[in-house]
Amino acid sequence: MKRYLRHNIKPFVYFIAITTIGLVGAVAFGKNPFTALPFVGLVGAVAVRGSMDQLITVKFTHTAETTKDTIYLLGGRVMLAVNGSAANAENVFLLYGHIEYAKAAGETWVGGQTLYWDDTAKNFTTTEGDNTKAGFAMEEAASADTSGQVFIDPVANL
Repeated sequence: MKRYLRHNIKPFVYFIAITTIGLVGAVAFGKNPFTALPFVGLVGAVAVRGSMDQLITVKFTHTAETTKDTIYLLGGRVMLAVNGSAANAENVFLLYGHIEYAKAAGETWVGGQTLYWDDTAKNFTTTEGDNTKAGFAMEEAASADTSGQVFIDPVANL
C-alpha cells in the first residue's frame, strides 16, 4: 500500500480534496450531501431524494427507446429510467425510492396520500381512474406546485 501511494499520491490527494470540497460546500448551503442525488438533463424528474441505500433499481430491456429521467410503465410497474438507451437494449430503472417529479396541475397533495401515474399526461396524480397506482406522497404539495415528493413503491402497484 505504501508503495502504491508513493507512486500514485497525486490522484489520491485530488480525490480527497474534491470530495472534501463537495461535502463542505453542500453542508455550507444547507444540503445534506448524502440524501439528494440530482439528475442532469431532466425531462420530468426534478431529483432523486433519499440515500443510495434506500433506492432499488432493476435492469430491464424495453422494446422501445428510453429517455433518461423519464417514467415508464414496465411490466405493470411505474419505473424511472436512470439512463437513456436504444430499443431492445438493457437499461437500469429506479423501481423503489423517493423522487421529486411532475404532478398534476391544480392538485393539492397530503403526505401519505396514494398517488397514481397518469401515462397520458406524464405526471403523478391523486386521480385513480385508468391511471396506475404508483406509490404515495412523501409530503404535502400545494395546487400551484408543478412537482411533488413521490415515493415510488412497487408493492403499491399490485
